[in-house]
Amino acid sequence: GVIPAVLGARSEVLDLGRTRRFHTPAQRHAIGLEQQHCQTPGCDTPAAFCHVHHTHPWQDGGDTNTHDARLHCPFHHHQLHATGQQHPLRT
Repeated sequence: GVIPAVLGARSEVLDLGRTRRFHTPAQRHAIGLEQQHCQTPGCDTPAAFCHVHHTHPWQDGGDTNTHDARLHCPFHHHQLHATGQQHPLRT
């Protein structure tokens, strides 16, 4: 089928829909520029050390894009999966 793709300034794909689960380096770069650090309140772990978390879980039909992604340090990322808690975007 045809998969729509959203491209960044360098024509790098930033929205992959459901064609792949993990974010590409271009997506991670775009997310890191926007979010800068872990999105858990009170945590300031830099973007380079964070995981990308799908706000709408991929296994439940979520897309791999920059809009529905949040950066979380490994500790908080695991905590999110254990509790199901979500945090609003904090830039």
